[in-house]
Amino acid sequence: MEVLASKTTVHTDIFSSFAAEANACLQAIKVRRDLGLNHVIIEGDSLTVIKKVQSQKRDRSEIEPFIFNIKDEKAVFYDCQFQHVRRIANVAAHNRASEGLKIDKNTYIAPVYVGKGITEAEIDREWR
Repeated sequence: MEVLASKTTVHTDIFSSFAAEANACLQAIKVRRDLGLNHVIIEGDSLTVIKKVQSQKRDRSEIEPFIFNIKDEKAVFYDCQFQHVRRIANVAAHNRASEGLKIDKNTYIAPVYVGKGITEAEIDREWR
């Protein structure tokens, strides 16, 4: 598997770790949309969030707005799958999150796309 892009966003208004996981899933789907991808697999280590976005039922939990937005964003893709991975498989994401907290600012990395017809400005769209 290849990392296409990485984004770290510092939020001060996220009310729980549960909401932070849902927001991370929403940000992941937005990054892939902005990169113009049609087939995506979103991996996350929060089984609850993954199950909620896979469910056809309306979510009625505290993270309902995030789940609604994720499902809405999903519609732009030809194929969009959500998969649960164990936290050990998600070490890179947790390392990036730790780095973002240390420097206290939003960052992104898109090594695959820069220099291949897509400019950093296009990648940066809506990310800061």
